[in-house]
Amino acid sequence: MRSLGAHARRGDSDIDQPRLAGGAAQTTGLPPHRWLMRARVDRAKEHLRQSDLPLSQIAAVCGFADQSHFTRVFTRLVGTGPATWRRLQ
Repeated sequence: MRSLGAHARRGDSDIDQPRLAGGAAQTTGLPPHRWLMRARVDRAKEHLRQSDLPLSQIAAVCGFADQSHFTRVFTRLVGTGPATWRRLQ
């Protein structure tokens, strides 16, 4: 994921939040929050495939509030929980 420039972090930009969200939706086809959750789940899948890290650590590394949040979002988007998904890979 790309980081915001310093001016955007400070709020110096001339783009208001609704316009930014609309532009993001046009570019990605998804609202910003949904795009972010999918990106986090995709990153988590890589960790699940390539490491033996516990789910709580994967949740933290990928930006989820906690393991419960990670499991809820992952299950909603993938259709199965992360532990089950890992075993099936």
